Formats: sequence, structure tokens, C-alpha cells
Amino acid sequence: MGLLLRLAGRNILRQKRRTILTGMSIAGGYLLCALSFSMTEGSYNNAIRIFTGDRTGHIQIHDDDYLRRPRIHKTIDDMAAVAAVLDAEPHIQAYTTRVFAPALSYAGHNNAPTQVIGIDPVREKATSRLAQKIASGTWPTGDRDADGYYGALLGESIAATLEVGVGDEIILISQGADGSIANDLYRVAGTVGTRSSAERNNIYLPLHAAQEFLTLGTRVHEVAIVLDDITLAREEAAKLQGELPTLTVSPWQVVEETFYKSMQSDKAGNRVTLSIVVFIVFIGVLNTILMSVLERTREFGVLKAIGSRPGTVLL
Repeated sequence: MGLLLRLAGRNILRQKRRTILTGMSIAGGYLLCALSFSMTEGSYNNAIRIFTGDRTGHIQIHDDDYLRRPRIHKTIDDMAAVAAVLDAEPHIQAYTTRVFAPALSYAGHNNAPTQVIGIDPVREKATSRLAQKIASGTWPTGDRDADGYYGALLGESIAATLEVGVGDEIILISQGADGSIANDLYRVAGTVGTRSSAERNNIYLPLHAAQEFLTLGTRVHEVAIVLDDITLAREEAAKLQGELPTLTVSPWQVVEETFYKSMQSDKAGNRVTLSIVVFIVFIGVLNTILMSVLERTREFGVLKAIGSRPGTVLL
């Protein structure tokens, strides 16, 4: 064995330049693959963490096809039954309920279209990062103030359009779930996000205030769920779907379907590119081995002549 190791060492160092170039190609290919995979996975995992933490959650529950065709009347009617199922699931870390409606906002002589989102002030804090994005003012408490107004949280862009700040009054007009015209007065409790963030044109109301505004009663449009392990999203969604057959339970891969498909396509393209790199390195190594064999045919003949076995020569 010692003789074989010495021969192997000499064979490797026989053509130092060739050995160094081959080693560098293998190391370069490995580093390129490792760097590419780590950067791709890291960037996508960060993007997933951001949008699931900002609003989407890991799983969402809706009525029927609300996710694809949102309508104000497509609601989850028996939230108590849904809550009982969610509270019994050990992998669910937190969940929150929301309502949505387009509206027209007024303040003085200014007006702007907006998306009204009703949030549970307590549960939303535990489920999303919205409370961490407060730019000014305070997080709504969910109670009326001394003047009888509910507090509203405005996106930075719509607050600038309406030219309002903390403590100012705004008017919201929309359509109620019963077909009536919904309108009410609210006081700005704070602003959230930046003028370029996803929240820029949203107005957030306490959940029961939004339900009252839209005449929804206790009904909600969405339940967003955060798990203790995001990799369980599909598995937990399938499990919840079996327990809530009248509703639609969707993992984040379905909620953010466009992003997920783009990510998978990009990863597939990346794998093809790296496969080409690996193939090029493989050809280089194969060429080195072939050259080493062809230029030493006589040496192999001598080894055979002195009684070396074929397996030993191959080794």
C-alpha cells in the first residue's frame, strides 16, 4: 500500500501545471456552485420571510374563491368554529382575522381612493410586522376615544395625499355588505410604512370598527396564520382543509402563486446553469485523466510485465 501511495503521489506531481489547473477548476466549480446556491436560497428565503411576516402569513383561510375573486359578501361566517380548530393545532403560533373593502377617503378638500383593512389590534401584532412599521403616532387600541372616534392607521402615501397627520379627522365612504352606502368619521391615530411600501395607500381600522362600517356583523374575509415552522405550510394547510371543508385553506405558495412560480422557474434555470458548469469541470478532469493514461502506456506495460495485477495498475 505504501508503494501505491508513493506512486500515486508521483503521478499527481508528474505534471504539476496540469494538476494545479485541474485542482483549480474543481475548486472553482465547487465554489461557484456553493456561492450560487447560497445566494439564491438566501435571497428567496429573505423575500419569503418579509412578505409572510408583513401580511401574508404562512397559511390563509377564505370563503370559497375569495382569494381569486374578492367580494365583500364572500365572508367567513362562523369564526368561532374556525377559532376552535385553530386553537387546537400545536404548530399554529398565531393567527389574526381581517376584513377588506375599497373606499373613498376625504379630508378637507382632498380625497383619494384607498383600501380599508380591518385588523384585530391584539392578534395583528402577534401575526405580522405591521406594528413595527409605525412611522408616527400610535398603534390603534380598538376603542373609541373621548370624542367617540375610532383611531385609523394610514399609509404614508395616502396621509400625504389627504394632507393629514396624527389627530386629524378623515371621512370614509364605501359600500356595505347589505348594499347600503357606508360612511363614517375617524381620527388618525398614526401613519405606517413609507411612501414606497406596500401599506402606502391602505387605511387600517380596528376589526370591529371595520365590521360596523361595512355592516358585516362578526363576519371576516380572511384569517392569516403563522406557524412555528414555515416548511409545514402545505402539510398544515391540507390538514386544516380537511377540518374546514366549507372554506378554502391556502398555503403561502398558493396565496403568492405568481412569486412562487417565478421563484421555481428561476431556481430551475439556475440548476441548468450550474449543471453546465459541473459538466465543463467534469470534461476538464476527464481530459486530464485521459492525457495521463495515454502518455504512460509504456509505464503501464512495465508494471504488467513485473507481475502487477490489473486492479493494482488501475488503482
